[in-house]
Amino acid sequence: MSMFDAVIGAIGKNYLKPEYIKLILAWIEQQGGVSALIEKFNQAGLGSVISSWLSNEPNEEVQDGQIQQVFGLDTVKSLAGSIGLTPALTTSLLAQSLPQIIDLISSKGDAPGSDDLVSKGLDILKGKLFS
Repeated sequence: MSMFDAVIGAIGKNYLKPEYIKLILAWIEQQGGVSALIEKFNQAGLGSVISSWLSNEPNEEVQDGQIQQVFGLDTVKSLAGSIGLTPALTTSLLAQSLPQIIDLISSKGDAPGSDDLVSKGLDILKGKLFS
């Protein structure tokens, strides 16, 4: 089972919905793309965590508190407003989904460029959901 299949399988078990994935991909672009996320995780002392998502190794988990440490409460609140969830649920959503999303959109351990992550992510979704 691929990681993406695991993500889609998790939809019924939690609140990771395709529309949230789209919003998170757009939010990643707004943050400056995956390279900017890597820098933010490095600055927070969590470089090894995001590096695991880009590698072929198992993804390290990230905790809700670490998400707030990396992005700050104001950034989480802004995304929460876009998604329509509370900041606490948005933090949990990011903790659950970012490892899977980054793993899926990275190719052979390379961080994807920031050029239209939403389209790339949606292409992956279409291939998995509608095949």
